[in-house]
Amino acid sequence: MSNRSPNDVMELTSADWDHIHEKVQEVFAEMARRVGERWPTISSRGGRTSTQLFPLFSYRTFQTTAQAEADAVVVGLDFQPQEQCVSIRGDISGEETGHVFFDQACEAEVEPDRESVLREGLAIARRLAGQLDKIHEALACPSQAPGEPS
Repeated sequence: MSNRSPNDVMELTSADWDHIHEKVQEVFAEMARRVGERWPTISSRGGRTSTQLFPLFSYRTFQTTAQAEADAVVVGLDFQPQEQCVSIRGDISGEETGHVFFDQACEAEVEPDRESVLREGLAIARRLAGQLDKIHEALACPSQAPGEPS
């Protein structure tokens, strides 16, 4: 029986998780720049959560000054070790409500090595980063989900 924690998936080290987080944040920072250019009242900040059981949740939170009651929107990627792989799930959701605004094709299971996790994590991050309108709609109309009729 192994004494390894789930955070020690195969060859992935804390330096690997740091690198993956930095690369995901580069994609999210570019997304934030594009959102800010189109909608100057929307600001954002990047972040990360890590625990012993969950090595990385890399995210960017968007909020607006125009709608004080609007739930902040979180664009995030959750990396979770499984027995023989790493599960990656991304979505755009409400920070408080948890309402998911977008998660299409944002889930994968990959080999537990740095390159595989990074490659697929960045692919999902880019998919999320293409959804600028979802962020704007969620913040502009806090009482309804993006894409729902008014």
